[in-house]
Order: sequence, then structure tokens, then C-alpha cells
Amino acid sequence: AIGEVREKIDAGISVNDFGIELQKVLALGIDGHAEVSGYTLPRGGCLPLLIEPEGERLVAFKPDRTGFLAEGYPYLTKIDGKEIAEWRQAAAVLVPKGSPQYVLRHCLRLMRELDYLRTLMKLPKKQVVEIELVAGDGKRRSLTLPVATQSPVYGVWPRSRSRLLEGNIGYLRLSSMDEDAVEAIKTWLP
Repeated sequence: AIGEVREKIDAGISVNDFGIELQKVLALGIDGHAEVSGYTLPRGGCLPLLIEPEGERLVAFKPDRTGFLAEGYPYLTKIDGKEIAEWRQAAAVLVPKGSPQYVLRHCLRLMRELDYLRTLMKLPKKQVVEIELVAGDGKRRSLTLPVATQSPVYGVWPRSRSRLLEGNIGYLRLSSMDEDAVEAIKTWLP
């Protein structure tokens, strides 16, 4: 893998593309903390939905997180006619080989970068994306959606702040594991 990157350097590669290629090399390992910073994936169309796992299936929901992408058809099965497993495999080239849950989580987030993955999968870039959904009873539904110009944001769901809940139950929200977290624990734990 390093030899392939060296060949790309010799052929002429941008610093940004070098970062992407180096991330692919790091992704061959299992250390989810090791990553290349400072690169950006090429700009292009984005998937106009968010995806979360639910057991062995994937649920597609609206970018604003107000509901399923199509009511009654929660499960995502295909994008642009390709099975979700193929999309996950394409995204996995940038994800370290950690636990199955770790890899899935990161692949699903990378799947928002629709046109980048289309390029990796040798699919044409289009202004629309074909989505296939399935209901709990197996009925299928296809949607044609405009490609988003921005990647939808997962964020924290539901957004909340530290507080005392009904029944004297404390809810401590730690948005990051840093000095702010230490202060929040010292403030709220008593």
C-alpha cells in the first residue's frame, strides 16, 4: 500500500490527495485513534438523508431528524441500484479495521459523501439519487431525491444539556472528553 502511494507521489499528487491516500493506508490497521488530519474529501453531491443501524438493518431518516425518509418504509436497502453492503465496502477504505460496530458507524457517516463514493465505485455522478426502502412486511418503495449540496449533520440526538430529571435522576451530558468534561463532572456530580 505504501508502494502504491509512492507511485502516486512520483506521478504527481496534491497534498490533499496524499492525505486521503495516507488515510487509506492507516485504515488497513486497527487503531481507530490513528488518523490523518488536514485533508478534505473532494467536494460533490451528498446523500440527502441520514442512516442509523437498527439491529441488522439500516434505517433511513430525514436530514432534520424529524422522521423516517418515507413513512412506513424505514429500512434502506439500495442506493443508485447498488446494495448497501457495496456502499459500506467502498466507504470502508478510509475506516480503520476496528470492531464491527466501529466500522459500521464510520462507514455510515462516510456514505453521506455520495459523489466521492460514486467515484470510488465507478458510478456516474448525477443530480439525483435513487433510494430503495423496504417496510417491515417486505414491501419495497423507490424514491428519486435531489442530491444535497451539503452533507447532513448527525449531531447529538436528542440534543440536551446536563440537568436534574424527574425522580431525582441526574443527566450528565459530556459532549467531549476533555477539560470541559472534568469541569462538568465536578459541577454536576455533587
